[in-house]
Amino acid sequence: MTNALTVEKQAVVTWLYRRITFVERGAYMVHDFLNRRGFTATPEKPSEMPRELYLELWGILQIAAWEEAGLRPFLPEDLPDAKSAYESFVDRFLGDPEAYSRGATGCELSKRVTEAWSLKLDGAALDFLQIDVAVTGQLPDVTLEQIAEMAWKHRHLGRSGENV
Repeated sequence: MTNALTVEKQAVVTWLYRRITFVERGAYMVHDFLNRRGFTATPEKPSEMPRELYLELWGILQIAAWEEAGLRPFLPEDLPDAKSAYESFVDRFLGDPEAYSRGATGCELSKRVTEAWSLKLDGAALDFLQIDVAVTGQLPDVTLEQIAEMAWKHRHLGRSGENV
């Protein structure tokens, strides 16, 4: 009984760690995006943007990253593409800039992105394979030999330029 409880606790800790890691990478994504555009916050001059605005921006950037990586076919059909999500964001922001401050908008897209990641993209990828994402579902009709050949051909692409 104690062993089963320990396994359950470990599963919860792993689940939480995966989600925290995913969201943390999202925070860095938003930070980098804003920094490249000259929006910087410091302890002396913190950002005054509401968190809902950051959350929506993260959702848009995450979708764009997935699309750039060619993962659009694996995402839920009802998840907007990055361009549409961005246009909607701009329209809402220009129409009612205070909506984010009131918490009236912004969190829905980030919730949907997190759900898409949880349900469609394997959160275990980072932990077990040391990669950011692994696609779940049926593999195309390839042989183990073809996969091995592809891995060997691209072995120079390992972390820090080391062969893997």
